[in-house]
Amino acid sequence: MINAPLPGGWYDLMSASMSEPRRAAIRSAITQGEPLRALRLHKLIDTSFASTMKPIPWAEAGYMLPDPPEADGIPLGKHPLHAAGAYYLQEPSAMAPVRALDVQPGLRVLDLCAAPGGKSGQIIAALRGRGVLVANEPRLDRARELRGNLARLGAVNAIITQETPERLAECFPEWFDLALVDAPCSGEGMFRRSASARRDWSLRAVNGCAARQRAILESARSMLRPGGAMVYSTCTFNHIENETTVRLFLDDHPEFVVEDFSLSGLPPSESGMLLITPDSGLGEGQFMARVRKTGANRGARPRLSGRTRTVPDAERAAFESFREDVIPGFNPSGSVYRLGGRLTALPADCTDPERWSALRVLAAGVDLGAARPHGWEPSYALGMALTLESANRVVPLDETEALAWINGHDAPLVEPFGGASRWAIAAYKNLPLGFGKASDGRLKNRRLG
Repeated sequence: MINAPLPGGWYDLMSASMSEPRRAAIRSAITQGEPLRALRLHKLIDTSFASTMKPIPWAEAGYMLPDPPEADGIPLGKHPLHAAGAYYLQEPSAMAPVRALDVQPGLRVLDLCAAPGGKSGQIIAALRGRGVLVANEPRLDRARELRGNLARLGAVNAIITQETPERLAECFPEWFDLALVDAPCSGEGMFRRSASARRDWSLRAVNGCAARQRAILESARSMLRPGGAMVYSTCTFNHIENETTVRLFLDDHPEFVVEDFSLSGLPPSESGMLLITPDSGLGEGQFMARVRKTGANRGARPRLSGRTRTVPDAERAAFESFREDVIPGFNPSGSVYRLGGRLTALPADCTDPERWSALRVLAAGVDLGAARPHGWEPSYALGMALTLESANRVVPLDETEALAWINGHDAPLVEPFGGASRWAIAAYKNLPLGFGKASDGRLKNRRLG
């Protein structure tokens, strides 16, 4: 339990429609309750893993965690299944906004404030390999964290950008079917588990966040096609960043209308808005609002023009040689382009030439790796995007070996592969942990980027 005092003033900023007993219950839950933890299963694994966990009604494959949150005596964040992308640790109410967005396979989806990647991972799961997600994060350190998390989850149809919302809007006019704006906020939903969240809160911060949120929404609205839907969300409780921000946006943009939604296990929205607070026992706190852009879909969505980067014949041949030897069952479903000195397989549903020269793109589809003097060096992202059936050489690891592997150690080879050093996939519970190189009776852990 956090001992830091609650900040003065926050209590009075909750919605005026909220009763005094409800406000008091929120305060009591924050000061006396314990934070709720959950995970969302991302890859198919033995369902017995979650057999003792309570399902979360509004989150597909979401489960409340026991206390302490561990499996086989190992903290869940350090378990080999976590490293294999089998699940993502996520606060339970934070799983609701993506469900309110109602993502369907084949759509173009924008996650405008995407780091660290929990909601982006949900979107990827809902797309089921069809359509495309553009996940954006302006800060480079957080964008790299986002890239790492989506690679761990084996995402194959995400484009990760590190841009301002304004710059992104210039390149994607009315391009998306759905948009999620999980906006930076004053973080009152962190009060129960973070002393710094309590210390850093101030009315000045709230007003600053609200101004930034309105600016982000301005960019998001221009990227949404007519007929498309947007969910705006925060993990805070005050009306300035929540209801007031939404109403000001709607006042300025009459082409947007609120759209009510209902999620299993949660109260129905009111005027398209829903606030989950800690006293409900449903999570640490999440506000969400769903709006739709009116007007007829204008048919063909804008194509993105710009310079494409042709793949040199030598690099293409090097990758094909590697693919045929190591992963013959893997066939990129989209076009292969050169990005930052590496090859990448674009999402199959992103066939327009991307404006790489105009955007800071950290990843697009699947990073295939790069040609080196000693041959093709595959990427971590490629190793995590594979199915084991696509590979010629797989090295299954037990729990002890897998724990050592994810901490950077080599693994033993029971049956060494013949010939020179050869790439193989390290695996745990039929899930990939990435590439290693077989040599001298060991699978060398190369810690690939």
